[in-house]
Amino acid sequence: MAGEAQHPAQREPRPEDPFELHGVELPGDPGLMLTILVEEYARMGWGVDAILELARNPFYQAFHALYEACGEETFRDRVAEALGRCRVRPWKEA
Repeated sequence: MAGEAQHPAQREPRPEDPFELHGVELPGDPGLMLTILVEEYARMGWGVDAILELARNPFYQAFHALYEACGEETFRDRVAEALGRCRVRPWKEA
């Protein structure tokens, strides 16, 4: 029916459709964000070294920003602490 709204997945792409993801900063608790990110990877079996390698990569913006803000030693300690709480045995190491 003409003029009826249609979900973007059900129609051809249009030039004005957004094709790029854009991250934005939001207020919140960086420590909680770090814990949540670490727990996500921990539940997939990632260990401290693998998570650290990921966080060093600027492509992973949120993780990398937390890594930069904490510094290597503090970040490693926080990751190890969060992994200890998860009680998940890591299988993926760097």
